Amino acid sequence: MRESKTPFGPVLPLALATLILALGCGASAPTPPLQSPADVRCDAYDQAVLVTWNAVPDAVSYNVYRSTDSTTWERINTEAVEQTRYGDGSLDNGTTYYYYVTAVDSSGREGLGNYETSGGSATPEEGACPC
Repeated sequence: MRESKTPFGPVLPLALATLILALGCGASAPTPPLQSPADVRCDAYDQAVLVTWNAVPDAVSYNVYRSTDSTTWERINTEAVEQTRYGDGSLDNGTTYYYYVTAVDSSGREGLGNYETSGGSATPEEGACPC
C-alpha cells in the first residue's frame, strides 16, 4: 500500500470522500412523477372520438395513447397536446377504441398512465354527431 504524502495521512481523503457521498455530490432529490390525468372521458362520433380529461398540476402538455385491444398501445399525438382534449379522427365506425392519457412536465418527463387509472373507451357510430 502506498503511503499518503499529505500531512493528514489517509484520513483527510477518506473524510472528504465520505462528506461528498453524504452530500450527494450536489444532486437534489428526484422529482416524483406527475400524477395521471383524472376523469378521462371518451365521446364517440361518426368516425371520430373526442378524448377529454382534467388538468394535472405542473403538466405543460399531455400524450394520448390508443389501442383497439386494450393491450397494444401507440401514442397518437405527433405534437405536444397543450389542452385537456384531443380529437381522434378517421376511425372505423363499429370498432371500440381504448385511450389513456399521460402528463408531461417542463423537463419533458412523462408521468405514469395506463388504461385502468387514466383511460376510457368509445365506439364511433355512423351518424353520431356532436349536436
